[in-house]
This record gives sequence, C-alpha cells and structure tokens, in this order.
Amino acid sequence: MSLLKLHFRYLFGKRNILLLSVVLLLTGIGFFLSARPFSSPTEHLVNNKAYFHNYFSNCLLLTKILQLLLVSFVMGMSFTPQSDSYNILYLSYKRMRLPFILSKLILLTIVGVSIGFLFSFLYFAIGFLSASWFVFKISHLEAFVLLSLISIYYGLMSCVLVFLLKSPLVSVIAYIMYLASEFFRSLDASRFNNAVQVLFPSLVATPDGVKLPYGALHVLVLIGFFSFLGSYLYLHFDLS
Repeated sequence: MSLLKLHFRYLFGKRNILLLSVVLLLTGIGFFLSARPFSSPTEHLVNNKAYFHNYFSNCLLLTKILQLLLVSFVMGMSFTPQSDSYNILYLSYKRMRLPFILSKLILLTIVGVSIGFLFSFLYFAIGFLSASWFVFKISHLEAFVLLSLISIYYGLMSCVLVFLLKSPLVSVIAYIMYLASEFFRSLDASRFNNAVQVLFPSLVATPDGVKLPYGALHVLVLIGFFSFLGSYLYLHFDLS
C-alpha cells in the first residue's frame, strides 16, 4: 500500500493534474455540443434516432482521440528518467525491483481504468441531462469498456517504449501506432490488416455498436504480455 501511495504522489503532479483537467473539460464541451443543445425541441423530436446515433458516434470518436492519447502519455511519461527518478528510494536492493514495478503497473492500470470511467460517465451524464432522446444502451457501455481496454494496452506499450528509449517524445509512438491501425482497418479487410490487428487492435464498427477484431480476451492477453515484458525489462536492465 505504501508503494501505491508513493507512485500516486509522483504520478499526479501539477502537470498531469492540469493535463487531465484540460482534457476532461474539452471532452465535456465536445460531448455537450454533440448533443445538439442549440437545436429546437421539434428538431430533437423529429430526428431523435439520428441525433442519438450521431451523439454516440461523435462522442466515441472524440474519446478515441483524447482518451488513448491521454492514457498513453500519462503512462509512458511515468517511465521517463526524470519521472522515475524516485525509484532510488526503494531500489538500493535488487529484490525490491519486483514489488516496485508490479505496484507501479497496478497503479497505472487503475489510472487507465479510472480515466475510462470518467469518459464514459461524461457520455452518459451529459446525454441524460441534455437530450430528451437519450437512453441507456448496454452496447454503448460495452464500447467504452472495450476502448478502455485498448487504452490500457497502448499505455503499457508506451511504458515499454519510453523505458527502452529514455525519451518523453516516445510516449506518443504507441498512440501513433493505434492511429495507423485505425487507418489500415478503414481501407479494407485484407490479410495484412488482419495481421496488424493481432498486435495493434482497434475497434470495429457493427450495427449494434463496436467490437474488437479478436475479442476482449485477445487484448487482455496482450496487456498481460506487455505487463510481463515491462516487469522483465525493469528487473534486468540497468536503471542508472
């Protein structure tokens, strides 16, 4: 528990708190505008199905952009030499490396889940409060949950890349890889795209919502793999 508190204190400095606040503010504004607050009640009544579909599509797109970027940046930046320098407090003995890195990865995963919760909360809260046509749909909740899974995966990938390359700029590479995956998926369903989705999964639109090409279990396996890889590297690499 003391390790989790230590990681939390160093992770949520003024920079990350400000970044999180700005992103959530922009997200809330974007979601609110997506609900068409300036359209007349008659327009909302006549176009309720179209407005609801557009609200979900626009909010999901904005969440893809901001949530993935935010999680990748926050998780990746936590492994820059400057942000991870406090490890000297605990790593005088090599046996302390494993609990240190495991507790840090656990906290980062909790942070990724919490950020995903905040985005989904904004979606449902703004929808219920600002649009008469909004209704709760389990498929929409599933979409935000799946997107949170993907965010955590790319965030862990960002952690590994930053740890290896020791540069804060690398924290956005995982996000760029996600954008590339989305681009290739939008082109066609070729074998190349299917191969890309194995390592760089992205959401696929369906009539009822969205899905993952190879399912949620596939992403959980990838999360487990990168957690293991990150732990292994942290245990065996020179941290000086």
